Amino acid sequence: MSYLKKWRSTWLVGGIVTGSLVALACCWLFFRFAAIPSPDGPRSTPATLADDTTSGALVRETFDGARTSRLGSRDDVQARFAVETGFYIMEVRQASTTVWSVSGERFTDVAITADCVQEAPGSAAGIVFRYRDTANFYLFQVAEEGYYSLDLLNNNVWVTLIDWTYDDAINAHGQLNQLHIEMRDDRIALFVNDHSLEETSDASWTGGDAGLALSAFESDSALMRCDNLTITSTR
Repeated sequence: MSYLKKWRSTWLVGGIVTGSLVALACCWLFFRFAAIPSPDGPRSTPATLADDTTSGALVRETFDGARTSRLGSRDDVQARFAVETGFYIMEVRQASTTVWSVSGERFTDVAITADCVQEAPGSAAGIVFRYRDTANFYLFQVAEEGYYSLDLLNNNVWVTLIDWTYDDAINAHGQLNQLHIEMRDDRIALFVNDHSLEETSDASWTGGDAGLALSAFESDSALMRCDNLTITSTR
């Protein structure tokens, strides 16, 4: 648990660095594939939609038989994103770094679900939501030690909405954790493995993009496999 507290302070420094780089960005792709610290590798190319949404979901990706995802691909010194063997792979290659990729869409009141497996200790799987740009979004995280948190990045200043809290419903690394969020108006409800974790309210933003995130703490690498990303309306 100690490394989670230390990581939060390191993460804040990275967020400030990102803020200065945003002012120099001139391409929308920078806002789609991001990290803390900000990526210094090549920009990624937008990918095509892998799965249809005939089930009624706004977004539904199973990554089965697909080579691309609307979340896109990336491979540089800091991170790698790719669709492989029926999963969306996210890899962090630097310690004390959070990376994420969003869909390029805009949502308001939705529920987001993703099945995630963290392949190594010292990492956290996450869902980014109500994402406006690299300086403004919400981040729900589940760490393999059994802790979860909810943070708001507001103009590059981190606001802790729910501090790291233990729950024995969270599985260890190497095991699947199903992350689930439900949003309606200012209400945000967090779930893992069909278990209700906590509910809070925040009215900073009521809409934005959404996607997946991965954090590496003290280790210089982290790997996560994700499946069954679904976004549905809560209205």
